[in-house]
Amino acid sequence: MMASADKQLPKGWKWVKLGEVARIFAGSAAPQGKEFFSSDGPPFVRVSDLGRHGRTIKLMETSDRLSEKALKECQLVPAKKGTVLFPKSGAAIMTNNRAILGRNAYIVSHLIAVEPTDEATSLWLYWSLCCIDMMEYSDNTGYPSLKQSVVESIEIPLPPLSEQKRITAILNEQLAAVEKARQAAQEQQEAAKALPNAYLREVFSPANLKRWPRKRFDQVVKIEAKQVNPTLPEYRNLPHVNGENIESGTCKIIYLNTAAEEQMISGKYLFSAGSVLYSKLRPYLRKVALVDFEGLCSADMYPIEVNQRFLRPDYTAWLLLSEEFTNFAVSQSQRARMPKLNRDQLFSWDAPIPDLKEQKQIANKINVHMKSVEQLCQLIETEINEINAISASLLRKAFIGDL
Repeated sequence: MMASADKQLPKGWKWVKLGEVARIFAGSAAPQGKEFFSSDGPPFVRVSDLGRHGRTIKLMETSDRLSEKALKECQLVPAKKGTVLFPKSGAAIMTNNRAILGRNAYIVSHLIAVEPTDEATSLWLYWSLCCIDMMEYSDNTGYPSLKQSVVESIEIPLPPLSEQKRITAILNEQLAAVEKARQAAQEQQEAAKALPNAYLREVFSPANLKRWPRKRFDQVVKIEAKQVNPTLPEYRNLPHVNGENIESGTCKIIYLNTAAEEQMISGKYLFSAGSVLYSKLRPYLRKVALVDFEGLCSADMYPIEVNQRFLRPDYTAWLLLSEEFTNFAVSQSQRARMPKLNRDQLFSWDAPIPDLKEQKQIANKINVHMKSVEQLCQLIETEINEINAISASLLRKAFIGDL
């Protein structure tokens, strides 16, 4: 949020309302029908175009272009090159995406346009708006929206034009370097997130699956889903687990609340320490967790107990994340309206089961890899946070005259 108007500004600067240094307006409703669009007409900017870029000082390409028919028959709102755009309604406000038009275009009604006057540059307005969280000006938390009059009244600091140009030139150069570092870190992050699947594919390779003996799953596991009342004193302080608590594809529980904290009142399944929890809804999400505590789970989870003469719980958890089982579960669950793997389908699977010694080696190997991936992801997340802090620091300095 921009500093309040009573704060000291450098000599020659002043506080102004956005509407005093820019024309504020919204776009028009999007034309309905394929005949209103073409491949070579002028751009029509939608909220999704900002979503693809996040923040950009040169928005050139859009998903849609307008036809001659649209230009003649529809009441469209044009916006000039250099106009600053941001979302004005719905959840898109929370993204705080900003863009400067790199060419003349037409804009949709869900966007606010800020067209600078002679007193302000596009870049100064853009970077000013990047410092402001528009949710603080929204009048409806259920369906966020921004009134044009409210946007016009937002105050920003304004130096002379020469100073605006000097500061934004520095910002552009320094933030471009910061953005390059952020993109590199995000690419590392995506690569790190792909590692767990790569490790699982390596372990549960076609060659290994071919040499391991198989048993029907119901011969080596059981599900004893004892339903209990979570409001009773002996259960209300037990941790509760459902699919939302489990990270996809890693066996990691992200967070836990007790039944009391979740204000549970309907029946839940009791599970014991050592159970493998498998989410039967939407199997493609791959939600599996090995728990070392007693707790409660929703009816959308299977609390699986393994027969330890044949299976180790840790091996079983990773096995249920393998590509082979996921493909099986997805194909079976597609018969239902809401993809869901029922108990008979789960039990009918022929599970690959190496001897217990090899299962232990497999589970240990995967555990080591997964811990390394988690540490790597944490390091990258810290790096991204530090990069974001640099951006915020540069913007703060710019708008108090320290650049």
